[in-house]
Amino acid sequence: MGKVKKRKAGAKPPAADPLAGLGEDSFGFDGGVIHPDELRVYRDALSTYNEAQANIAKNGAVSAHPKTGAPFVNPYLAIRTQAGAVIQKFHKDNPGFKDKEAPAQQ
Repeated sequence: MGKVKKRKAGAKPPAADPLAGLGEDSFGFDGGVIHPDELRVYRDALSTYNEAQANIAKNGAVSAHPKTGAPFVNPYLAIRTQAGAVIQKFHKDNPGFKDKEAPAQQ
């Protein structure tokens, strides 16, 4: 099992779960009803997508291996692609849902 890392001094605490404490009820919106679990999956995919995109922006699509210097494809490309597919499926299944944090269309 991995080691537990202490949070650095001055680091922001993890964001509170906006869905915490909500029951098994579904959320209503213009296009129908979304189950809370489906919304959590979407939110997690969006968070993963944004984290992967930040890594790609920082390190590039092709990076140099830290020890050998050999080029390799950034593994976050695959992670971003998978999270993007989850986000697209959610929006396809829930066309009336709008999220102000959704990634910008390219």
